Amino acid sequence: LNRYSVYCKEKSFVLAVAPSFIEGLQAFNDLSVILIDADEVIKGAEYEQIRSFILKAKQSFELSECKASGQLQLTDEEYERLIAKIGELQRQRENKETEHKNLSDELASNQRMLQSYRQSLENARSHLASTQKTLNEIRARMEHDEAVRNAGIGLMFIPIVGPIIGECPNLIFSSSLTSTLYLNNATGAKNQAESEVQCWVGRVESTSRDLSNCETKVKEKMTEISNVKMNLEEIEKVKQELSRQRSSVAAIQEKLRAAVRVLGKLTGTASVAEAQTRKFVFLEPIMVILQEIHDIVAGISEKVQYLLCHETGVKNTIDCFEQNSKKLKALCDKNC
Repeated sequence: LNRYSVYCKEKSFVLAVAPSFIEGLQAFNDLSVILIDADEVIKGAEYEQIRSFILKAKQSFELSECKASGQLQLTDEEYERLIAKIGELQRQRENKETEHKNLSDELASNQRMLQSYRQSLENARSHLASTQKTLNEIRARMEHDEAVRNAGIGLMFIPIVGPIIGECPNLIFSSSLTSTLYLNNATGAKNQAESEVQCWVGRVESTSRDLSNCETKVKEKMTEISNVKMNLEEIEKVKQELSRQRSSVAAIQEKLRAAVRVLGKLTGTASVAEAQTRKFVFLEPIMVILQEIHDIVAGISEKVQYLLCHETGVKNTIDCFEQNSKKLKALCDKNC
């Protein structure tokens, strides 16, 4: 339900109530003309007309009151649906706000995790650089040792003292074994460092994707919350408009009911007046009805008056009512 729907309901109310209301208004106008033009002593033929118009107005306003009551019931049902919809949207908003908070907490956790993983990746890369440096140094040392060893083997072919020839090859061979062990260890450490770097790269990339997805979800949830709030605001406005419309319909219904009550009494008064043969006995109750009907016309919003006058073609009837009202009031002031 939106504000246009409320307007349509208001239009439906007018179109439902207006026909019988205008018939009653026309009967009242006819009654007013008789009273305005009648002599102080009413002739016998005029009584039947008076009674006929009073009964016609009463029946028409009763039908209008019944239609207004039906429209009021429909409005109440729609109002209850709006209240239920507002409750549903409020629950949606609360649930989405809770989801948004959980997503925001998850986002903050991912941000902290990503920061930690990036630091670990930086440390792993530093460690890899250190192991690579160590490996490079060992390789350089081995190349140096290889050159020294080759130079020592060459001494075997030089005629020098025997003990020197016998000891050098053993010393160089022992140094070569140690260098190979260091090389293997350094290579293993470097490979392990590379694996650690790849592991942290994978974690950083995975957490970055999770973070991006979480940011998207947070934004989407914010949009959902915003949409729910907008719907709530719109429905609150519709509810206020519907409440105003309900008050207007209820007031019109009460005025119609009051007019029917007075017309019912006036039906009995007509019998008394017939014996008294004076028209002033009609004037006081007529003025009460006039006020009730005038309040109905005045209480209808400009929007409804437009519908009443243009869509049902009753502007002349209303204008005639206004003119007769002034004449009856003047007549009442003069005789009462």
